[in-house]
Amino acid sequence: MSTIIPSNNDYRNSADTGWSFSDDILPNASIFDLSIRCGGSVVSSPIEEGSFFSYNKTTEPIEITATLSFSGTNTFLQSVLNRLNNLKNSVTTFSIKTPMYEYRNMNLESYDYAFRREDGLGVLYINATFIEIREVNLTYSDGAITPEQTKDISASSEQQGGLKQTSQPTQTQQDAGKITLGNIINIMQL
Repeated sequence: MSTIIPSNNDYRNSADTGWSFSDDILPNASIFDLSIRCGGSVVSSPIEEGSFFSYNKTTEPIEITATLSFSGTNTFLQSVLNRLNNLKNSVTTFSIKTPMYEYRNMNLESYDYAFRREDGLGVLYINATFIEIREVNLTYSDGAITPEQTKDISASSEQQGGLKQTSQPTQTQQDAGKITLGNIINIMQL
């Protein structure tokens, strides 16, 4: 009875199904594993008697750590390293496709690579970190916020939101200001 031991090529070929990068970003990449981090944080503040108050939650961009491999000639492997360096320095977004989900708007944040003696020449291993890019469209306006444009009616106030509103000084306040100014001029003349 003989035992069949799969080679690294057999493993890479079996790992290729359903796992890829969109737009031919990294063609011929064999994805060994993906580690996906979906983080967030709750902002909280301490209050009396050791308890705390939570008042907001924010989500962080998705972060994917992947182990990839490429096999080919030295020229091909050099082209892969050049492509990775260009991706790291650009703002190009792409998708990472898995059998269960497609992660969109990803960008290469960092990578490191290695060659392993047991695989011989022609195999390149990459540890890469991809991060989600979230694009927003900002709109600026010089006009006032109307009640229809806000969820909270108090945010549409026509007055400034400070504690003290400006107003015209009374005659007594104006006279007090003149006396003070006159005193300053007299002191300066001494």
